[in-house]
Amino acid sequence: MVSTTSGGIFPKVDEAAGGSTADLPCQDAVRVAISTTDRLAAFRLRYRAYVIEQVRLLPEADHERQLLFDELDDEGDILIVEAGGNVRGTVRANLLSSPVTRTRYREILHLERFSNVAPAAMAVCSRFALAYEEDGEGTRHRRLAQMLLFRAMYAHGLLHDVRLCFACCSAALLPTLLLYGFREFAEPVRDLGQRSSLHRTLLVMDDIDYLKKIGSPLLSSNA
Repeated sequence: MVSTTSGGIFPKVDEAAGGSTADLPCQDAVRVAISTTDRLAAFRLRYRAYVIEQVRLLPEADHERQLLFDELDDEGDILIVEAGGNVRGTVRANLLSSPVTRTRYREILHLERFSNVAPAAMAVCSRFALAYEEDGEGTRHRRLAQMLLFRAMYAHGLLHDVRLCFACCSAALLPTLLLYGFREFAEPVRDLGQRSSLHRTLLVMDDIDYLKKIGSPLLSSNA
């Protein structure tokens, strides 16, 4: 599902979203990572987030080059947010119309429960990572980068007519996903690579009433 557009299809943070591009050190860009440079930057940020910071045991990690990538990267779109010449965040979106993606997630997501939905109308978002910054503005910059990523992920789903968006996450990331409108649809499972529970969540893309009810930042009026 590699996009034919390298940028310009995702909304930037605006005043209605509680901030502006001026809030980041440099004008930001949210785009699909197509160039080798962008993809390597995303893989490097993932490695730092998952292997170094979270100390996850991932066999696909390239420790020599400090990169984290796998076969699903060629089956989906890698979204990145860049500011100040650096990639500040990344997330991957894969449509379940991809046989490779469907095979990977069939059991963990109980896809048989969703047989009434076409695979092309379902997506999985994964490899969410944000850069940690040492300066005093780090927390605010991370919050804005996070909002950009989630809103870009939502826009990406709408662009591809996605009805259901799945995400598996750690307990630490779960509150963030719930804030944006994801809901747990199954009991957590043990993730050996993470040494903790893996939470299975689902975002119903067109359930605007629910997004309004919880004040999801996905909607500009709630941001």
